[in-house]
Amino acid sequence: MASKHTNTLKPGYQRWITKHASHNCGVGMTLVEWQHQEDDQCPRCGQPEDTNHVIRCTGAGATEIWTEQVNVLTEWMTEANTHPLLQDTLLANLQQWRQGLPPLTAHAAPKIQKMLESQTLIGWKNLMEGLPSCWIRRIQQKHILQNQLHSSGKKWTQQGVPGCVLFFFPSVYLFSILFCNDILNLTLRAMRGGCSTSSVF
Repeated sequence: MASKHTNTLKPGYQRWITKHASHNCGVGMTLVEWQHQEDDQCPRCGQPEDTNHVIRCTGAGATEIWTEQVNVLTEWMTEANTHPLLQDTLLANLQQWRQGLPPLTAHAAPKIQKMLESQTLIGWKNLMEGLPSCWIRRIQQKHILQNQLHSSGKKWTQQGVPGCVLFFFPSVYLFSILFCNDILNLTLRAMRGGCSTSSVF
């Protein structure tokens, strides 16, 4: 199913999301397993780093990057005439997942309730990796028909699910990489200057 919803991505992004989803990418735990480094600590906060942690990290600057990307996604969903209740519940549960909190699964609207239950079974991180509940498309399709919008639930899903992948993952990974490079550069500068790295940080 993931390939069906992410086949509009460029091949490089498709390979990358496959590596991320299978945990075969350059995060701390994997690098230790590959014997490329001795510890699995996140360079930003010192916690064990796996693919979940890269997105959930609250270390220096990480939350700001997440918030920026949520704002971009919110803007896209609004411009794409997303069902208001669908938009609110999707964004709320992405925030719940990032904070390590239980998903919000109770809702007054029956179809939203079914969507929440279905996506919770599939997984909210899996939504960002290209695995949406079929109820997302159904709810959006009905919203489009009722409001006579020039779109379709299928088109919205094909644009929105890859959008989740592109909005969140590249930005947070790039920030993590740049953060690591900053630490490395500062450490090398301190070593060349003959001073302790503790004075740099």
